[in-house]
Amino acid sequence: MTPPFWALVRLVVSSPSIIISSVSTRRVRRWPRHLAAFCAGILLSGAVQPAAPGHAQIFWANQGTATIAGANLDGTGVVLDFIIGPSVPTGVAVNGTHIFWANLFSDTIGRANLDGSGAVQDFITGAAAPYGVAINGTHIFWGNFDGGTIGRADLDGMNPNQDFITGASGPTGLAINGTHIFWGNFSSSMIGRANLDGSGAVQDFITGAVGPYGVAINGTHIFWSNSGGGTIGRADLDGTNPNQDFITGAAGPFGVAINDNHIFWSNQNPDTIGRANLDGMNPNQDFITGANGTSYVALGPGALLPVELVSFEALVDGASVLLTWQTASETNNAGFEVLWRQGTTERRDDAAWQALAFVEGRGTTSVPQQYTYRAAALPPGRHTFRLKQIDYDGAFDYGPVVEATVELAERFVLAPAYPNPFNPQATVRFAVKEAVEVRAALYDVLGREVQVLYAGTPAAGEMIEVRIDGRGLVSGLYLVRLMGEGIAASQAVTLLK
Repeated sequence: MTPPFWALVRLVVSSPSIIISSVSTRRVRRWPRHLAAFCAGILLSGAVQPAAPGHAQIFWANQGTATIAGANLDGTGVVLDFIIGPSVPTGVAVNGTHIFWANLFSDTIGRANLDGSGAVQDFITGAAAPYGVAINGTHIFWGNFDGGTIGRADLDGMNPNQDFITGASGPTGLAINGTHIFWGNFSSSMIGRANLDGSGAVQDFITGAVGPYGVAINGTHIFWSNSGGGTIGRADLDGTNPNQDFITGAAGPFGVAINDNHIFWSNQNPDTIGRANLDGMNPNQDFITGANGTSYVALGPGALLPVELVSFEALVDGASVLLTWQTASETNNAGFEVLWRQGTTERRDDAAWQALAFVEGRGTTSVPQQYTYRAAALPPGRHTFRLKQIDYDGAFDYGPVVEATVELAERFVLAPAYPNPFNPQATVRFAVKEAVEVRAALYDVLGREVQVLYAGTPAAGEMIEVRIDGRGLVSGLYLVRLMGEGIAASQAVTLLK
């Protein structure tokens, strides 16, 4: 039997994302820590528990009873008075710790704990007929219907700015990704868009809508409700290829939301929650019934699939390393930053990691995906790689680490010193193909040894890094010599003070 949704919210924790990792082909599961998609009507968020039928919640605003209601994601376990006391709620948003809503009549934004306790109706004041709420990892946004603006405040309610974006026309639904904010212009029947910092606002980003209220986005598309036309619209994320009749048969639709499998919307006449497949097929206008003055809806923690990394491997190919990884599913995945450093996993200096490239993700998908990246022209020795997975909202997590050893083709190598000229230090790197005793030293122009840089037996193929300290030396030309059995090499360096 499906447990009631209020018992399930206790599965959510407010800690950062958790990564359980292995370098082998065992599954690596990452759970998103922030909301993955935002909209005024329906909003999706991440969780640290596996998403499964009945293990996520759907919340909605009941304008008629002035409550926030909820149910299991499969439509069971309906509770109509989960939160009481809002003043005609017209927007809902959820993250891993709190529920937020817009109070239309009191011009405030409310907030409560995720279990419904600790409700504060005036968490943010000074709004102007607020419609729609959206959040990311740092801020909360809302539409000021009467003022024609988009408001913004810190996630703790501080530093409110009622005029964060101006020039809107009855703004209602809001949606956010890692680069842009989108909203419905109800009065002009358009979808607006601006940069996430509020600049570059375009009020007619998409035209031809009919009284749009809710807006939702994923990695490829933007969705909106046509309250006047009884349809759900869809376009490519860049605004092209709009289809005002993507889903038909809705009844005064307000909110819209998506996860990896479905699209949800609220119907005002009659008061129901509708659902269809993400491709628009199999619409069910009565997925949830019994609401009262339904306006906006939010999908709570657990509604999205995590980014699941199945494997991450490194294959040495001469002086290159080919990295390959596979995901089982992705949710709002902007992509992967490939990080590299020379040395082994025992190194603890995180600052040594360098970004090699950014590989674009597939957004939201439940289909396995393959990725590759070639790190070329690597020096001999051990190399360590890891992935930094980044969501569209800017949230990120680090994946597992893999190592690879680039073998030395020659008996030894003495890499050029850098910087050269130097002051006061220079770095010298060398490696030997076989484990033999070697000595590296610095000599002046008269042939006198002035500094021992290394004396010992390095591991075969290991790149050794030493430093020349010129603080006690005079300016001039010096010679670095590497010597050992069958090994003799030198290079000139210049100290300039």
